[in-house]
Amino acid sequence: GSIARPTMTLILGQNSPSMALSQMLHHNLKEMYVVDRDGKLVGMVKKKFLSEAIQQGNEDLTSVMLQNFPKANASTSLENIFHLYQQGRTVAVVDAEEKFQGVVEADDVLASISSI
Repeated sequence: GSIARPTMTLILGQNSPSMALSQMLHHNLKEMYVVDRDGKLVGMVKKKFLSEAIQQGNEDLTSVMLQNFPKANASTSLENIFHLYQQGRTVAVVDAEEKFQGVVEADDVLASISSI
């Protein structure tokens, strides 16, 4: 079974940096993933970059969207991506069609291993 857990997402073309930052503050998140209208993962935004964009009057979410972040297929074994958790990185999980399934953090991996 998957240990990926659902998380809030932003929808490309529907959310602005100020909306995104508002949601992040409300849900106490440091980062959020961006999906297209089909649910496919297209990027990630971080609170710091959203704040900077808003201060500059930039309301284009794609301009602050990161596209280089840890991502794994839902069928990938933990052993193959364990190095990312050792670095304390959160990994986005997608299915075979690149649709966003959720996230896995180091704590989730450790909890999974300790329950074996």
